[in-house]
Amino acid sequence: MTVEYTGGRIAHRGRHDREGRRYRHDRRGHHDHRGRVLIAAFLAAFLLAGCAGGGSGSTQEPRPAQPVLAPEVVETVAPTTAPPTRGVDVSLADIRSAPAVCGVPEHHLSGYRGHVGSTETTLQVTDGYALGMQPVEPVEVDVTGDGGLDLVGVISCTVDGAARPDSLVLYTGPATPVTSLDLGTVGREKLAVVRALRTPGGEVRVEWTGFDSPSAPGTQYEGTVEHRGGRLVIEDVRRSSGPRTIEVTDGAFMTADGNVHCTMHDDIAWCDVRTTTWTPPASPTSPPGVSGTPTPVGTPTPSAATTPSSAASGPDGAGTASPATGCEGRPYGRTFLVQAGRARQTCAGEEGPETAALGAPLTAWHRRGWDATVVIDGRRSAALTPGSTMRTSAVTCGATASVVACTDTRTQASFEVGRTVSRVSSS
Repeated sequence: MTVEYTGGRIAHRGRHDREGRRYRHDRRGHHDHRGRVLIAAFLAAFLLAGCAGGGSGSTQEPRPAQPVLAPEVVETVAPTTAPPTRGVDVSLADIRSAPAVCGVPEHHLSGYRGHVGSTETTLQVTDGYALGMQPVEPVEVDVTGDGGLDLVGVISCTVDGAARPDSLVLYTGPATPVTSLDLGTVGREKLAVVRALRTPGGEVRVEWTGFDSPSAPGTQYEGTVEHRGGRLVIEDVRRSSGPRTIEVTDGAFMTADGNVHCTMHDDIAWCDVRTTTWTPPASPTSPPGVSGTPTPVGTPTPSAATTPSSAASGPDGAGTASPATGCEGRPYGRTFLVQAGRARQTCAGEEGPETAALGAPLTAWHRRGWDATVVIDGRRSAALTPGSTMRTSAVTCGATASVVACTDTRTQASFEVGRTVSRVSSS
């Protein structure tokens, strides 16, 4: 305690002030503590009242129970790949235009002919074309790979009356012009005239003649037509012989379309045709209305008695066989025969197109890189270039791209056979 002398009296100020401050401090603390106690008591009473009211019919409505929802099931379906759409087959009758060709853009055709300025174009179908040659009919084959039949044809054109190189044109179904290929850009010559279009084994083969003027000698070419990158290209281009006459003792050949196979020996020639639009005749002993049935043993056919069993064929002296005696198990009517001065239809022989395979004894006449070839069942075979003939001492056979005609030069007995042709003449 501090004792001070002030104004003649002693004052105990320090103790009193200190106690006063402590008193005031204690009083504030007492009030704060009491407030907290009252708040706690109030909260406790409120909570107890709420619990009691909830159990004794309180007016508060109970909350409805929330249903437990099952998890949502999302069905997933694996994506499916739609089957490829098959292309539409081309319709020759619906063709009304030509693609850009001969230096003119795509243009209208009327009756397969077009006219743009001084340029005239002709799609070879039924009419003749430049230089007075016969038309080369279009071929239908799936070139684009879409499953539909496309059309590859030949367009010839003139500018101011002067011939220009032939062009190959491609149409997709039903009659859409796609692209063209000027054959004048393939060879070295100024002009090009297509001689044949064929489709052996599903590929497109083209044969054409290149020359610098109508009076100049020509060079024969052939190649495979393909569709690549939206345009036509020619692969495997090689020189071919063009029409010629081939002298043989024994020989075998195919037509350029691969549908007719022929074998020749001295005074005998026979040809087998694979597919036809005509129905083979009934064999001589067939029941009425039945055609193309095998002929029983004994039916006149080339036999060992009338046909040599072997003959020289080239330097190796390999032999050849004629159609076998009898027709058991073999079809009748698709084999045509000239023998001993007579012509007739008969049964199939024992040997087939394999005798015309390149490298076989009966194709020694074939000049690789010059004469035509055809691929059948993966086998390269010798074909007569359209317009060529093969002849022995007594029989001559001439071939177009799809038809063979054989004639005995002594009696003039003959036959003609192809996919759409079937004719026999005894004299």
